[in-house]
Amino acid sequence: MPGGRRTRVERRGEAPEEVPVAPLPNGDPVHLPALLASAFGTTTSEARRLIADGRLGPPGLAHDLFSFGEAQPWPDWYYDRALSGGGEFMHDAVHMVDRLSWLIGSQIVEVFGRTSIYARGIAGVEDGGVVILSFASGAIGSLFVAQATHPLRSDSAIVPMPGRMELEIHGPRGAIRYRTWHELVVDLAGEP
Repeated sequence: MPGGRRTRVERRGEAPEEVPVAPLPNGDPVHLPALLASAFGTTTSEARRLIADGRLGPPGLAHDLFSFGEAQPWPDWYYDRALSGGGEFMHDAVHMVDRLSWLIGSQIVEVFGRTSIYARGIAGVEDGGVVILSFASGAIGSLFVAQATHPLRSDSAIVPMPGRMELEIHGPRGAIRYRTWHELVVDLAGEP
């Protein structure tokens, strides 16, 4: 992008790089989300500590589910592939992938999946999908993302939108289960 602005982007564990950034067609600046904020919450930080300390043993199996509905429509740009880059995998699943890699402590080396436009039928803007991930450590994981959850009710009073998020990571000595920004359940072999 000759003569355009550039911004510095850092990815966890990688050297920063300069990337071109053009303003949106209406002149508004582009904001680059780089992380899932819940990764720094107390429940996910505690889960990361338990896994890093080896309490579960080496993580072998993981599942991350994000299923929500719309209490009101998103802005028009959200459904425009040219402006948003896609649908739920661009908006939400990318953060799930980052969180799983961070929690498990291993890079993802292989991905297979399918997406669907089952709810709105907008070409190139997926409403949901399923992905299988293979990690360098040998762990495997799955993602399930659905944008059109029914009925429209929240999993918890503290959740700002209808739907739920559930994450499980299993190792040979235990498992963690994290539910919708508010609950961490830890089951360890030989511990009550």
